[in-house]
Amino acid sequence: LPPREALELLVVTTAAWNAGSHRLWRAWSRTSDDELRRAWDGAMARARREYRAWIDGLDRAGVRRDDVSIEEQVAGVWLLTMAETYDQLVSVAGLTHDQYVSWLRRSLAELVLAR
Repeated sequence: LPPREALELLVVTTAAWNAGSHRLWRAWSRTSDDELRRAWDGAMARARREYRAWIDGLDRAGVRRDDVSIEEQVAGVWLLTMAETYDQLVSVAGLTHDQYVSWLRRSLAELVLAR
């Protein structure tokens, strides 16, 4: 997909996923069970690898913001798209789902796309 379309797909799918499952993700992230903790750590590492691959693709296409390191971008995209972030912004800070979607779109674009 073209970079803006790929970003929009990430925003829409992340928002829908987080809206429906953020409580489950919160519980999983806070587990005290060792096996579940290892599964959580593995899932988060996979997510960061997938974001790295996406950002590497933006870089190859010449549309990645290059004044921010790829490592910072990967960590930032991971943090921005986490269900915990959705939960904090919507459940705690009081943003609507649509406000979250707008915030996520702007934040991701600012972090990874060249101007």
